[in-house]
Amino acid sequence: MTKDETVEVVEETTDETPAEETPAADVAEEAPVATKPAASNGEAAEGTKLFVGGISWGTTDEGLRQAFEAFGTVTSADVIREKMTGRSKGFGFVVMGSAAEAQAAIDKMNGQSLDGRQITVNVARPKTENNDRPRRDFNRY
Repeated sequence: MTKDETVEVVEETTDETPAEETPAADVAEEAPVATKPAASNGEAAEGTKLFVGGISWGTTDEGLRQAFEAFGTVTSADVIREKMTGRSKGFGFVVMGSAAEAQAAIDKMNGQSLDGRQITVNVARPKTENNDRPRRDFNRY
């Protein structure tokens, strides 16, 4: 194979790539719009994601959602569970429709009782990496 033949193959490949990507782009435009508040990185808008700590092991996602719906639109409500057992870790996250609704929920729900336990409600902070401690890995293989 000569240099000229190699260049032709590369040019043919690059000519086909845009044609293949065009249908995928059309599908993405037709996809339903998510109800999550808009943010530049696809996460919840600043100040709308709440950390809810101290929840009962019996609290469900739906129960958490219902508790916060009185303060505005709840985009999502998730109780965090252990991967192996499925049991609640005792905390969760609620994403509210706006920062004002989130602040109202913090003001009214922080320190209140939910399913028999006093809960803590704060604006969620990004998870930080602790590089001082090695990560535990329980995989044996």
